[in-house]
Amino acid sequence: MSGFAALLRFDGKPADPATIRAMTAVMDYRGPDGIAHWNDGIAALGHCMMHTTAESLIETQPLADESGRFRLVMDGWLANPDELRSELLQRGACLRDRSDAELVLKAWVEWGEDCCNHIDGEWAFVIWDAQRRTGFAARDHIGFRPLHWHWNGKRLLIASDINAI
Repeated sequence: MSGFAALLRFDGKPADPATIRAMTAVMDYRGPDGIAHWNDGIAALGHCMMHTTAESLIETQPLADESGRFRLVMDGWLANPDELRSELLQRGACLRDRSDAELVLKAWVEWGEDCCNHIDGEWAFVIWDAQRRTGFAARDHIGFRPLHWHWNGKRLLIASDINAI
């Protein structure tokens, strides 16, 4: 299982890179294939990679769309990647690779919060919208993948492991 962490500030203060690094350090056992971070002002994301599928070998997270507006970190796998890929291609999406993360990110771009109704499998993810300065977190409908969070009125912490919070 991979893991992810997010730090989103809503008080105008910058997201501390040391905090997101500390959050992923607690989950380092989830990242035997690498740990990566991204930070941009009030948002910071971290990902602990564990390759479990052939598609995940080409996956890099935190993952950005082509415009750089959206960033995604996720843990999980899709049960309907072929169906979702076909639906997105019919709607004109340009898919850069065959990874599940790419499909989830493109589903978000296409449907916004309704993307969860198009994604089957075991997954949890966070998406940051740099233009609107908003975050969105979700997990699969049954709740197989963990998604923990803490909100103190100024900052939102989200992670795969409760210990990272």
